[in-house]
Amino acid sequence: MDLDDDVDDIMNTETAMGGFDEDEGEFNPADFKDDATGDEMDVLKDGTVKKKLIRVGNGYEKPKKHYEVFINYTGWFGEGDNKREFDSNSAEGKTRSYTIGSGGMCEGFDAALKQMKKGEKAKLTIAASKAYGEEGWPERSVPPNAVLEYEVEVDDWYNVEEVSQTNGGVLVKTIEDSAHWEKPRDEDAVFVRYRLRLLEDDIWLYSEGYGGGGGAEKE
Repeated sequence: MDLDDDVDDIMNTETAMGGFDEDEGEFNPADFKDDATGDEMDVLKDGTVKKKLIRVGNGYEKPKKHYEVFINYTGWFGEGDNKREFDSNSAEGKTRSYTIGSGGMCEGFDAALKQMKKGEKAKLTIAASKAYGEEGWPERSVPPNAVLEYEVEVDDWYNVEEVSQTNGGVLVKTIEDSAHWEKPRDEDAVFVRYRLRLLEDDIWLYSEGYGGGGGAEKE
């Protein structure tokens, strides 16, 4: 591995851990301070999404767009006697799997998730402009211009990285972490085992030594 590869690995590690802001192009030491219960964060720096720490998470890594995150959450709107629950995974009886950026939750919820760590629990306050805006969410009785409040717990996640130049064209989900840092380069010979699913025909294709040997299987 040459020096350029070493630098790339360091930058990728800092970005995944939240210490290097790829968009801003600067290292932020504040991201590495010790968290404490009650800490508050202005997530988007404009007051529209606020996060208050209920339980400190583990490590420094934070999820990014496309990551599959396992969460427990409850959402409310209104205040005092008018406070009403409109969304929760508690009725499902299990942790919810949610992909950041998939559109299944509001913009402010996604932004806050990307600032949470494994094991963390937090209270979110999201302005209408980063929630359901002037239209609200009629199916869940969320009125227009409603400020939302969530209590969210991040249990775990799968790393999912975009590896193509197109928007979400090729995504790679990390199911099991490697103990090694080195990655293959162009023209390296790589030995792999794979399982491929052709969705239209519901056919699984296997490499030798994976899934009972090479070949195809239809479910």
